[in-house]
Amino acid sequence: MAQLVEHILGKDEVSSSNLDISSRNALTSVRAFSFFDFQITNMEKEVIMYADLHLHSKFSDGSDTTPALCEKLLSQNITTFALTDHDTVAGLPSLIEAVNGRARVITGVEFSCKENGRTTHILGFGFEPSAPAIIEMLAYGQDLRRQNLEIRLSHLKNTHHIVFSEEENAFLRAKNSPSRAHLAKLLIQNGYASSYQDCMEKYLNGCKKDELRLTAKDAISAILAADAIPVWAHPLGGEGEPHEFVPETLEALLSYGVRGMECYYSRYTEKESDFLLDIAKTHGLLVSGGSDYHGANKTVRLGELSADGIEIPTEKLTLLSCL
Repeated sequence: MAQLVEHILGKDEVSSSNLDISSRNALTSVRAFSFFDFQITNMEKEVIMYADLHLHSKFSDGSDTTPALCEKLLSQNITTFALTDHDTVAGLPSLIEAVNGRARVITGVEFSCKENGRTTHILGFGFEPSAPAIIEMLAYGQDLRRQNLEIRLSHLKNTHHIVFSEEENAFLRAKNSPSRAHLAKLLIQNGYASSYQDCMEKYLNGCKKDELRLTAKDAISAILAADAIPVWAHPLGGEGEPHEFVPETLEALLSYGVRGMECYYSRYTEKESDFLLDIAKTHGLLVSGGSDYHGANKTVRLGELSADGIEIPTEKLTLLSCL
């Protein structure tokens, strides 16, 4: 009979009225809780558990609710994971409630930043969501996103003569982290485009003034101030971006105090991951890995940490040893 060995971490429940802008009434905040990776073994079968440290939900630009995301993860033996929604931690309480001690949840967030004029995303791991530095940075990031939303709405109206209904505008403005994905959803629903990519090419890529973002320095400083770990997300470029490595960006991030790099990523080949692993080793950076799962909004599978279909053991993610 299979033996299940659980290593339970302490569950720290606190009352917090300021989890972030859109979840002030959340009751639970954690740094990392539940159980560590484990294996269930019997005479015939060994079930290996996996990790995914880059996930998105409906609280930013993903399509899954947090309970649905939880069940999908567990059904695929992914028992160590981090929800890293863009500029919000509003989904954490409901995810933790859904997990209910069945997996190890690591607090996470993805800050959308600029560095030397380039889009640069910074992941933060292992913080208390009620940490003042995190709350302040979330509020700033969400304010910038709302400004970008209004710029995009004006662009659609003035350039393409597209005006959404009051109800649709209310839907957009109620989002924790309004994004292009939310606009694309409405454009598709109204028959203006057939796909997300179609929306970008026809309507949104032409909007050049909607790039208000945090600085990487400010995001890293906030994560460090919260006694957490800042990690450079998809260093070669994210979804739909050309893959290239910019040494100047690495130098800048190192000077700000970045501590890790996402070397394993759903869109990176084994060769690209090996390249990043060498850089991480050279600079003493922790290794992270994540799929960048967005549900139906991207063609990325949960737990997909390699473009070549290679399974990445959790022990290769050295970041986990520090959380």
